[in-house]
Amino acid sequence: MSRSVITAAALAAAALAPLSGCQAVRESAPCAGASPGEICELGSGRTITREELLARLRATRFVLLGESHDDAHHHRIQAEVLQALVVGGGQRALAMEQFDTEDQATIDRVLARPDRTAAAVAEAARMYHKGWDWHYYEPLVDIALREDLPIVAANLSRAAARRVVAGGLQALGAAAAARLALDSTWNAQREATLRAAILEGHCGRAPDDLLPKLVLTQRARDATMADALLRRAPSGAVVILGRLHARNDVGVPLYLRRRDPEATVASVALVEVDAGDGRTGDGATSAPSRPPFDYLWFTPRVERDDPCKGFSMSPAR
Repeated sequence: MSRSVITAAALAAAALAPLSGCQAVRESAPCAGASPGEICELGSGRTITREELLARLRATRFVLLGESHDDAHHHRIQAEVLQALVVGGGQRALAMEQFDTEDQATIDRVLARPDRTAAAVAEAARMYHKGWDWHYYEPLVDIALREDLPIVAANLSRAAARRVVAGGLQALGAAAAARLALDSTWNAQREATLRAAILEGHCGRAPDDLLPKLVLTQRARDATMADALLRRAPSGAVVILGRLHARNDVGVPLYLRRRDPEATVASVALVEVDAGDGRTGDGATSAPSRPPFDYLWFTPRVERDDPCKGFSMSPAR
C-alpha cells in the first residue's frame, strides 16, 4: 500500500489502513538467538521448537498470529499453523482482521452454500475494495472451507471507525465502552505505550492533535475484535491480524482476558530478522513484567522500499 499525505477527511481510512499502526513494533527478545526459523518463548527466554509451540497452541483457546501484512513468509506460517491446529476436527474458527464485522451475515450466507469458494467469501467480505492483498489470505480461507471451519469477521468497519473519529468511543453505542471493557482496561501507561507504537508505525510523523484519534480508533478495533471472538468463536479460533493488534499489553489479548479471565490466549508475533545478526527486525527492548507477546517466531527479512520516504500526515481539522 502506498503512503501519501493523509488529510483529516481521510483520518478513519488512515487508522484502518493495512499497514497503519501495524508496521513497526518493538519486540523484547531475551532468547540467545534471533535467526530465521527460531522461536523464542518470551516468558522463559528459551528457544523452543516448532513442535513444542504447536503442542502448546493446540491446548490454547485463542491463538493470535501477528503478521506483517506484506510478508509471504508470515502468511505461509499462518497457513501451516492453522492446518496443524485443525487436523482431526475440533470447533476452532478462523478469525480475520481483514473481514469487517458488518459483513458477517453475508459471509455466513456464502458459507452455507454447497458451491462455496474462497473467491465467493472474498467478494462477500469486500476484500477486493479494501487494499488487502487477497492472494496472501486465500490459502487460509481455502483451509477453512476444506475443514468446514467457521469464519469470523473480526474488524471494526471503516464506517464505524469514522464515527469513533468524529464522536469518540460513545459513537459505538451508549453502553458499548463498558461492554467491550474499553474503560476498565485502560490507564496512562497503556495510553503511552500505544501512542508510541502507533507513532513509530506512522514514521514518527503523526501530528500531536491527530495521534489521540488514531489511538482511540485502534482501541476500538482491538476491543471489537475481542468481542467478535468471544461471541462468534466460543470454542476457540486462530486469529489472523497485525502484530500491534496481537500485543498482550495494549491489543486484543488485553480485552479477551479482561472479559473472560478463564480464556487461554497465546500471542505469536511473526518478526523479520537478518540472518545471523541476532537482532529482531524492529529493534529490541528489555523484557517488561508481562512480555508484549508470548512467542516470537523469527522469519527472513523482506526487502521492501522505505515506507517512510515521502510520508507525511496533515493535522486534524
